[in-house]
Amino acid sequence: MVLDSSAHRLAYNRFRAYLDASYVMGGGKSILGLSVGYPQPGEFPLPKVILKHLAVEVDGKERPRAGYGWEMGAQPLREALVDFENLLHGTRYGYKNICIVAGASYGFNRVVEALFERPGTGNKQIILVGPTFFRMTARVGRYAELLTVTGEESNDFQVTTEQLLCSVTERTRAIFLVNPSNPTYKYYPPSFFEQVVPELEKRGIYLVIDESGDAFHFGKSGARLMCYPPVIHSPNVIRIVTASKKYLLAEYRIGYVLADEAFLTDKVYGLNKLVGDDIGNAPLAANEAWTQMARHEITLLSSERCNCSPDCDFESVMRANTEKMKQLYSYSVSRLKAMGQVVNIIEPDCNFNITFNIRDTVFASDFELFSALLNEHKVSLLPCSGLGVPEEKMYFRLTYGINRQVLTTGLDMLSRFMHKYRAAGGAEVKNAEE
Repeated sequence: MVLDSSAHRLAYNRFRAYLDASYVMGGGKSILGLSVGYPQPGEFPLPKVILKHLAVEVDGKERPRAGYGWEMGAQPLREALVDFENLLHGTRYGYKNICIVAGASYGFNRVVEALFERPGTGNKQIILVGPTFFRMTARVGRYAELLTVTGEESNDFQVTTEQLLCSVTERTRAIFLVNPSNPTYKYYPPSFFEQVVPELEKRGIYLVIDESGDAFHFGKSGARLMCYPPVIHSPNVIRIVTASKKYLLAEYRIGYVLADEAFLTDKVYGLNKLVGDDIGNAPLAANEAWTQMARHEITLLSSERCNCSPDCDFESVMRANTEKMKQLYSYSVSRLKAMGQVVNIIEPDCNFNITFNIRDTVFASDFELFSALLNEHKVSLLPCSGLGVPEEKMYFRLTYGINRQVLTTGLDMLSRFMHKYRAAGGAEVKNAEE
């Protein structure tokens, strides 16, 4: 196991190049995005019982607006989210253990500030567990040394308990982990946290967990929702959650951080003070809608039936969205399996993305294939080197939670493209085109 001090820069630069190339190629016109990274708006509707809380008018009059608020966020929302977390994980969070933030990336960067700006913080190193969304870690280098530990391909790129604990050095202050993993969207098992958390707590090291990908649960694990063991409530665990994907509220940029009360409420270096210093108060947009969604989730967890009112459509709409996502997943897998050059389709436990490996092409790297596909067909497919997977491994992440016709067209183009550039005889075709 090798700790890499440059992996985060390489992955960030590659992801940045992927984004720039896709947007430049679009040039104000449509490109076919097969890696948009979130459920496509309009394809997965919100329940009407929730939409009414997002309306700007009620009975022809403007809905009362929130104005300013407290740094930690609106208390009704925080209490609803804490109740949901405690019911799901068997934790004992209180409303002072939660701070509303402007999405996961914003929350993570404020957490890093709170961790490393305190006086007397001698340890100035953070270990990033890769592959991961390195784009959100780009500013961490201002505060600490970054090292990356990456899981083996044979374990679907997830690190083991031994690999993670062996990566810790005398200077380590925190470890950053995404759960479910990105780009494979597999959950770390409860046993992983049962072993890792007590050991890190003993060493005074924080475990920062980004749970952005936890959405649409229908994977082989059979679990409806990710469920942590009780040790997750350790004072050394900081969890970051977003409403963007699971609750289909990406445009509102809201999320929350769960952490020890002292970490959040310290009057000089606490997280909520940093949020207040930065943006005045926690985001208040869509708070009422999210509160209602959390309350409905609690009802479903408690009774598996949502019977708050005769006309409540929360359960039926959310189940229909999940079923639609499941069908799109099955369709995508069947199409990918039909492409002879696609191997090792990694089955996710959840989410709306799937990661797969392409072999036997004339391209030397995943980014070279991405660039050619974009230039020839205006199809954008994320090369996983942008998330820290070695480029020569040729892994890609496909978002299947999009319009079925767009997905079909994109997969048709990908199939023809790979057949054209297959390794056997492909080089001659490519050179002739050039």
